[in-house]
Amino acid sequence: MRQKWQKITKLFNINKAFYLPERLKKEIKRFIFSFFWSIVCATLIFDFLLIHYPLTQTNLDLIFQIGLTHSTNFLLNLSGFNTYLQVPYLAIQGCQGIIFAPECLGLRHITIFSVFIITYMGKWRIKLLYIFVGSIILILVNIIRAYIIALSQYFDPTKTDLIHDIASPPLMYLTILFLWILWMEKWGSPPNYDKT
Repeated sequence: MRQKWQKITKLFNINKAFYLPERLKKEIKRFIFSFFWSIVCATLIFDFLLIHYPLTQTNLDLIFQIGLTHSTNFLLNLSGFNTYLQVPYLAIQGCQGIIFAPECLGLRHITIFSVFIITYMGKWRIKLLYIFVGSIILILVNIIRAYIIALSQYFDPTKTDLIHDIASPPLMYLTILFLWILWMEKWGSPPNYDKT
């Protein structure tokens, strides 16, 4: 049996195809560790009532609702639309409008991003600055996402749920992935991989 396996590995060059240098294996383990804890923390903070309820009493949700609603309203007005605004409700004149629920504010995305950066390698001063800048980028992307959803509500209300639930989440998660990769490559002390 062992001889058959050796012939198969030689034939398909399996040993070299699945070989990863030790440093790369460590880097993958760090990534998985950081990713795991970012998801666990976001789940604990936003899905468990004992933790989430006290946070809702801090008015952080309200601050983000006001910011997101007014920013989206600004973009719509800049695009020439007449709008009706009453936080957390925003409507383009002539359509039903959208409500900015606490789940749509981008706080979960910012938490996932921040915990990943905190648990990954790097200098703390740079981590804090990167979390601040990355959070601003995620807020801006969320504003663009809300703008797109508001436009879809105006132009084709039947597609709003599709855009909200399926098309727009990848925008946020791809931004997070891009920010993670940028961190790992530039400031997360990536090891020098063997070229072999």
